[in-house]
Amino acid sequence: MKVTSTLKIYLEAITAAVTAKRMTEAEARIAASAILTDITNHRLRMQKLSSSEKLDYALEAIRTQTEFQVSRDPNSSKISCRRGCAFCCEQQVHVTRGEAERIVDFAYANGIALDYERLRTQAEIPERSPENWTRSAHRRCVFLGDENECRIYDVRPIVCRNHRVVSEPRLCNVRGVEDVALYVIPKAEAATTAYFTDAEMNALPQMLLEVERTKSASRT
Repeated sequence: MKVTSTLKIYLEAITAAVTAKRMTEAEARIAASAILTDITNHRLRMQKLSSSEKLDYALEAIRTQTEFQVSRDPNSSKISCRRGCAFCCEQQVHVTRGEAERIVDFAYANGIALDYERLRTQAEIPERSPENWTRSAHRRCVFLGDENECRIYDVRPIVCRNHRVVSEPRLCNVRGVEDVALYVIPKAEAATTAYFTDAEMNALPQMLLEVERTKSASRT
């Protein structure tokens, strides 16, 4: 199972809450079990769907669960992410092939040129290199505009859709590894985990290049 890093943080927070006696072991088991049940149910519902339908299902589940929690949770008002705040867009992001295909199609349809030189440079960085997981202008997403806006916002990766912080923006405005407080939507992460588990995935630069090669061959 490809458990998302954010969901891992949530599950670790449950364990920490038990240790700090803010939650009983019984409550922790119930919370963890609920997440696992959600993941199982999503995977069962996606079982007979096509790859494209699975992505549509995941996106809708993420959207509805996000809207539900944000509209009811007072802490959601602390989310500090805003248009143009893009330091999180300078880290490694993984996508499924289905996501990459939609991104490439969207880029072509909207006249957004792919920076192949930068994609190849980023793709050459070893997967486990620390450079992939720290904020660096070298890793700046090829789809960021001049004002740090996402030019493919409508089809942005699921990882980007799920990323939110409630800490001060200045903490994100640091190149390197620092602590920021994430805003987690467990049910959205459960749907994401269910979708990722059976999907072909790779880092964004590699997957975009692979998809573009395939599409270029089909055009000739």
